[in-house]
Amino acid sequence: MPKGKGWWISPSGEIVEIFEHYMFVQERPELFGFPRADTLKWKSTDRDKILAKAIGRGWIRVRNEEYETWELTPKAVSRIAKHLRITGADPGDPIRISELKFGRWIHVRAGDVRPGGDFSEWNRATLLARERHE
Repeated sequence: MPKGKGWWISPSGEIVEIFEHYMFVQERPELFGFPRADTLKWKSTDRDKILAKAIGRGWIRVRNEEYETWELTPKAVSRIAKHLRITGADPGDPIRISELKFGRWIHVRAGDVRPGGDFSEWNRATLLARERHE
């Protein structure tokens, strides 16, 4: 996984390479469901809340080996797997996936995120069990 790069993954699966997540939301608020007029009221202290709202609306925030999603659903897994494939991640690369809805991080290897969204309840339980033991 390339270090120092950032991406947004849209709810439809489009992968957008960016420099800074908050700045990108400010420049294109409509993409994230924010009225442009709202950006005039934003303060730098609102940054985390605004990013969390974007993630809550289905966007996945990616920086280095960290993925922030609202909830680790099959659709989210499929989009993360696509990003890993496109960026050439090695199956052994460690990654962290944050589920903001539950306030937890899951530590896995890139190869554990199955391409095509193959993310059964068993696989979810495996990932969560691994998280508890690391």
